[in-house]
Amino acid sequence: MKNLISTLNASLLGAIALGGCASTQTVLSTDTDESVKSSKSADAVALCLVDRNRSKAERISSVDGDQVVLLKNGYNAVAMTFTVSQDGDGSRVNIRRQFPIVGVKHRQCY
Repeated sequence: MKNLISTLNASLLGAIALGGCASTQTVLSTDTDESVKSSKSADAVALCLVDRNRSKAERISSVDGDQVVLLKNGYNAVAMTFTVSQDGDGSRVNIRRQFPIVGVKHRQCY
């Protein structure tokens, strides 16, 4: 019986972990809500986004070299994503919104 409960708990934790990844991937696979050109470098924009939204932000690098900043709401769900890529001397910021989120500071970063 204990083995069965342990197995079920492990399966449930695995499903929750995969669900979190799917949520991030779901947001990233949606159409861009807004695209902005910046004169700042991709690294500078991504660093600013994380710095201004410290407790809510997570920065990851994608395989193709883009900087991805995830902003999470109070439930730790991905509410917004910023995909920042180098574009000539500046950068391009693609913004996707999944859920409303209060107190996001991002416009001054690009």
